[in-house]
Amino acid sequence: MKQHQVIAITPLLTMLLGACQTVPDASDKTQGKPRAYTEGYSDGCQSGHFAAGDAGYKLAKDVTRFNYDTQYVTGWNEGFGACKGAARPATQ
Repeated sequence: MKQHQVIAITPLLTMLLGACQTVPDASDKTQGKPRAYTEGYSDGCQSGHFAAGDAGYKLAKDVTRFNYDTQYVTGWNEGFGACKGAARPATQ
């Protein structure tokens, strides 16, 4: 492949890989915690990135569970706070 072809492909690959974002691995913050907490943290983190305008994320909250499962609520709130502060806003 010629050098000018590689340069032309690089931005395309960067965009495609950026679209494959997932919720950051929170295993260090959720290790040893109950499953409800871990699931809440994951949903809260996803939502925190979304609230901060980070492209590729969505609002994730199990509203029914949020009303009765204190471990889910605690995990969600902690995940939301941690990831909202760490989010990279989308550029326009």
